[in-house]
Amino acid sequence: MELTDLTCRAVGCRARILKTEIFCARHLAMCQSDVRRVLERKFRPGRKQSHVFDVNLKLAVKEILYYQTEGHHVPRDVEFEF
Repeated sequence: MELTDLTCRAVGCRARILKTEIFCARHLAMCQSDVRRVLERKFRPGRKQSHVFDVNLKLAVKEILYYQTEGHHVPRDVEFEF
C-alpha cells in the first residue's frame, strides 16, 4: 500500500488515507452499508470517478454530517413483508 498526501473526504477530517481508500475508518463506519457498498464497488483509484460514484459520495458525506450532529444514522423508509 502506498501512502499519499490524501486526506479523508469527510468535511473537516484531516486524517491521512491510502490512495485506495475513500474515507478514514471512523467515517467509513458512519456510512450506511448500502451506500458504502456502492462506493466500494464504483471507486477507481487514480482514475476519473464515475457519475454514480460522485452522487453516492455526496450522499455519504451528508450521511456522515447527519450522524455527527444527530448521533444516529439517517432514518430510512423500510417496508416489511409478512
